[in-house]
Amino acid sequence: MKTQTGYTYIENGIPVISAERKPESRDFAKQKYSSTVNIAEYLKALKEWEKTPIPATNIFYCHLNKVWCITRPHPEYRWEFTAGQKVQHNQGEITKIL
Repeated sequence: MKTQTGYTYIENGIPVISAERKPESRDFAKQKYSSTVNIAEYLKALKEWEKTPIPATNIFYCHLNKVWCITRPHPEYRWEFTAGQKVQHNQGEITKIL
């Protein structure tokens, strides 16, 4: 079992895991505390990021609580899913929240 680390997100209504953190516009500010963003670089990084996510196989939407949940190896236990969480996974199946 080869485990990897990644970050969880919901993209187009689908739970995914990415090897990297999703780029944010503030990462491309021209100065540290500036609101001016290098849009071209940000969009390029975002497009590149969109190629890397893989579908997460054990995340589901819990209609009762209106949250996304991660099913652990024992289905009676669940973790609440939060976008941007760092996780350990094996080919899309989340095994541990880091």
